[in-house]
Amino acid sequence: MASKALLVTVVCLVIVLFAYSLILQKSKTPRILRGVLQSRHALRSSTLASRAAPNQRLLEIFKIDNAFTTNDPVYHSRFTKKIGGKLNTPDEGWRTLATSTFDNLRHTILLKQEKQGDKKYVRLNPLVQSLVFRFVLLKFFPDIPSPSEDDVEIITTCINSLWLATKFHASQADANLFETQMQLERSLRKVFEKSPTDRINGRVSPLNIIIPAYESVWRVALRCFLEARFRSQGNEVDESIPLVDYQRIFARFMRDLVPPIRQYLPLINGSLPLTNNRAIGQ
Repeated sequence: MASKALLVTVVCLVIVLFAYSLILQKSKTPRILRGVLQSRHALRSSTLASRAAPNQRLLEIFKIDNAFTTNDPVYHSRFTKKIGGKLNTPDEGWRTLATSTFDNLRHTILLKQEKQGDKKYVRLNPLVQSLVFRFVLLKFFPDIPSPSEDDVEIITTCINSLWLATKFHASQADANLFETQMQLERSLRKVFEKSPTDRINGRVSPLNIIIPAYESVWRVALRCFLEARFRSQGNEVDESIPLVDYQRIFARFMRDLVPPIRQYLPLINGSLPLTNNRAIGQ
């Protein structure tokens, strides 16, 4: 039940958060936007520059060049059209993706249990990171071979370290930062079968998709999993809020996975209700 709840969260959030990040704009003070009209207004009033400026640290640290860091309208249009096409998946494609994700989750749990020498428990953070990362690879890079768990662990750990570096404004001259970047690059070359002479940064970097599709999602998926699986039923602060049986809701959702997912797809066209319009990486 817990693994099914986690998968549902990942499936929905990959779509919703990726679309959400497309329409964020620069703002030092978060604003609450409720409803489609406010969201569309925020999208129309934003510019490439207002979205790209707060994300320059992502460009510096991860060596990426995507729709969130560029001021080039042509490249921005191509990038968003490419992602929109990948999100527009037929019903059977979602079912196949769900089955593959379940298989990956079971395999990952067994490997982590074996590695830790513990047949009962696994660390939740690395498990969620691995699951979400593998989901992103299946969805956006279906042609690459399934990576080893060691490679997934290295990549997700490096991404997390570098992500934190963007928050704390670590210097590019920092030796530890440089080594983490090199370690990430080596693992990406291995997973994506790139030779030492192949470019793996800028507009050809797989991180252009991985960073927005994975980094934001795994943290939200983890929090959602904890809320749905472990928080006591009901609201300890406000007793007027009714009890919510999350596990039963997710179980019902899993019985008919495709229709609820399909209704999220129009959100990539700019009608997503925002809750916060800060740019990623700010």
